Amino acid sequence: METFYTVDRRGLCKPGGKLQILPIPSISINGTKTLYKQGITPHGNDYFLNYCDHAPSNILEIVWELIRLKDYPHTPSRFQSYFGLRTVEDAKIFRGYRDPYPIYKIKCNKSFEADMNLLIISTSPILMIDCAHKYWSQIKSSNPFIEYLLTPDIDVICQVA
Repeated sequence: METFYTVDRRGLCKPGGKLQILPIPSISINGTKTLYKQGITPHGNDYFLNYCDHAPSNILEIVWELIRLKDYPHTPSRFQSYFGLRTVEDAKIFRGYRDPYPIYKIKCNKSFEADMNLLIISTSPILMIDCAHKYWSQIKSSNPFIEYLLTPDIDVICQVA
């Protein structure tokens, strides 16, 4: 199992526990259960199934997912992933100095490396599409910040910060 670090913004991590896929609610739109038979993660729930206060981010997530489904179906869906970083230092950078969220050491068997600095919302649709293709192709930007899409089940080891 590989080791990663995650910023627990939703309060889901419990030492000795697991981060898992959640079943899709029965009220999901037609076809959703076919796309995500195993279920989704809280990220998928927030950005795909439910309204949240992140409208631009919702659009980005949908664009990235549609491109993934069309051209990179062998890669993991962000809607079915948890997110990790390789070091505690990177997790602290991601968390920022204002956020009080804890950082946990986690382990999982399957991960996908991508440059989260490509997750940009642009006024140019073609730029967004280009960044999405680079993200799923694992091409790095000139200033990469690497995230890992982690496929559940994920073991929560301990809180580190």
